[in-house]
Amino acid sequence: MPAAAVPVPDDLASVATEWLASWASREAHVGDFDDFDVEKLGVGAYFAAWQRAQSALPVAWSDRYPEIFATDTYEAWREAAANSALCAIRAEIQPALVHAWERGLTHITTLPLTGSLSRPLGRHRLMTTPATWNSSEILDILHSWAPR
Repeated sequence: MPAAAVPVPDDLASVATEWLASWASREAHVGDFDDFDVEKLGVGAYFAAWQRAQSALPVAWSDRYPEIFATDTYEAWREAAANSALCAIRAEIQPALVHAWERGLTHITTLPLTGSLSRPLGRHRLMTTPATWNSSEILDILHSWAPR
């Protein structure tokens, strides 16, 4: 259930520390269910565990400040950002991608940000940007993938 909306602060910089802590918390738990054995434990157990985990996470900012996120301007930005994060699998990275997959990489999230960024999120996930994905740097990242 979404939390009650709170007024948007006049100075959004005042919530920067909280924003960073919220991202860190979500990032720390992004792979919590990667190794969950649904076949053994069942969908009901998975859903119950997922609900418990969600209740422990910070309130989503879109629920907290809906007047910022429920606008045509935000939706247009979100759609443009999502489209900018679509990245093709180029032929030259396919061998490195297979190598990383054989070593446990199962999810790659490309964030719609400018600049280079690459960070493992748990044992099975990689977070990156289009700039990194489309550079030769991704080859080294994929070749060096090792379970954490």
